[in-house]
Amino acid sequence: MTNNKTILRKWLIVAIGSVLIATILVYFYFFSPIKNDGFFPICMLKATTGFDCVGCGGQRAVHELLHFRLKSALDHNALFVLSIPLLVYYIFYSLRRFIYGIPSPNSFWYSSKFGIFYIILVLLFLVLRNINIFPFRVLNSIW
Repeated sequence: MTNNKTILRKWLIVAIGSVLIATILVYFYFFSPIKNDGFFPICMLKATTGFDCVGCGGQRAVHELLHFRLKSALDHNALFVLSIPLLVYYIFYSLRRFIYGIPSPNSFWYSSKFGIFYIILVLLFLVLRNINIFPFRVLNSIW
C-alpha cells in the first residue's frame, strides 16, 4: 500500500466522522433540548441529586450557539462554551498528526501542565457551580 492510499483512507475516516458530527449538529439545530422536543438524554446526577455535573447544560448550550445566542449558551454551561476554541485547537492538531504524521506542537496548550491545570479547572467548576450563593449561582445550569 502506498503512502497516498494510506492518506486517502485516513481522509475518508475524517470525512465520515465529519458527516456524523454535522448530522448531530443539524439535529441540535432543529430540535431543542430546552423544549425537550427531541431525544436528549438527561443528566443522571442532576436527576438523582439535584446537583449540576460539569456537562449539565452542554446540550442546551450547543443548541443556543447554533442559533447564535451566545449569552444564553454561556448561561447554560460557561465552561463548555469557553472550551470550544481549545477543542477546535486539539482537533486540528490531532487530525494533522493522524493524517500526515506531523508531530503535535511543543506548546503550553499541548503540555501535561496544561492538562493538569484544565482538570483542576473542571473540578473547581464542578464544585463552584453547585454553591447556591452569589456569585457562584451564575455558574448553575439554567433549566
